[in-house]
Amino acid sequence: MHQRVIIDWSEETGRLKRGIGDEASEKFMKDSDVEVVSKAGPLEKAGHALLRRMGPTCPDGTSLEDQRVLTDEEQLQLRNIVRWTVFRAGLVGALSACAAAIAAVYAEQWFPDNKINYWLLFGGVSALAAMLEVGFLYYDSLRAVHRISNACDVELFPEGDDRSAMAGVMVRAAMELPNPPDSDPYVNPFREASKLKILLGVLMYKGKVLVSNALAKVLIRKIFARGAARAWLEFVAVPVTAIWNAVICFWVLREARVRAIGPSAILESLPVMLENASPELAASAQRAVGCCVAASRDLHPNHLQMLVWMRQRSGVKVTDEPEDRARFQQSLDGLDEVERRVAVDVFAMAAIIDGRVSARERKLLEKIAGNEVANSLRSRLHDFRMGRGLGSITAEQS
Repeated sequence: MHQRVIIDWSEETGRLKRGIGDEASEKFMKDSDVEVVSKAGPLEKAGHALLRRMGPTCPDGTSLEDQRVLTDEEQLQLRNIVRWTVFRAGLVGALSACAAAIAAVYAEQWFPDNKINYWLLFGGVSALAAMLEVGFLYYDSLRAVHRISNACDVELFPEGDDRSAMAGVMVRAAMELPNPPDSDPYVNPFREASKLKILLGVLMYKGKVLVSNALAKVLIRKIFARGAARAWLEFVAVPVTAIWNAVICFWVLREARVRAIGPSAILESLPVMLENASPELAASAQRAVGCCVAASRDLHPNHLQMLVWMRQRSGVKVTDEPEDRARFQQSLDGLDEVERRVAVDVFAMAAIIDGRVSARERKLLEKIAGNEVANSLRSRLHDFRMGRGLGSITAEQS
């Protein structure tokens, strides 16, 4: 019987690592009929509620497992969804920046010597415009994710549930919320990353728009006039914000598409690749996925799906540093030629399944399989993003 378990993984991961995990945690790792839905924050809960109000997806009753490859018509539908959502994101960014720029012009005219009133008018309008902009972007991204799920036959709320694991995956994509790093109690996505690099990455991401606007204003002032009015320089933010919004929206929807088609691609490929797998091959396959998680420094939901499926199907559970590259390479040495090719295929699949291939993943694949196999990753990634499924990479090179 299908059961749903809601677990706060920030607590449960630590409990499992200390060897005192409770029954719900053990069921997640052992019982194939259990769907785990991690606890959500306020923003994610709001996203769930909005998605729920948009109505059911998969109206024709086609389950996720029944459709592996997107048709030409579905691919065109997805492109149209992305195209118009990106356009709206750029437009609302331009309107928001324009409202702030107009407020700056009037504030400078009305309060040239009163800094308090200037910032009350300019800051108030800018803050209001920014809040409306962010609210619209969140809503429109959720609406686009709902339409993408519908086009890909992904049921977000099966059996009328208010929450589901798949809905959480899509909400986090739409709202740019990070994947829970402790969703799996055994794989550490930050094994190869220092805390300083993680902090710098967050600061760089958050500061890109501000830096872009500042550099553009300096450039305009240098080119046109050193004495240009401060207020008119605010209009520089209009195209910068529009372009940035469009780029971010495109990235968000690309990620949503990867999450929508990932589970069906996994269920299409993994059962064939790991049919009658030996315990050694099953362990090596889990280490392959763990290495990709560490290389990307992100526990992507598609990686988690792979790990859960392999543990459930094989009965083998690798708990001793499954993300360690040296141990993965040692496990390959203990396989015969056929099993080694399968393990390499699993690694290549894991490198692709999150929608991006890192330099570390490519370098490791080159080391274990050669340049020719590593060079094919980009084309396979493109095919996967286009909804054409996954195949055997090593078989294509033989």
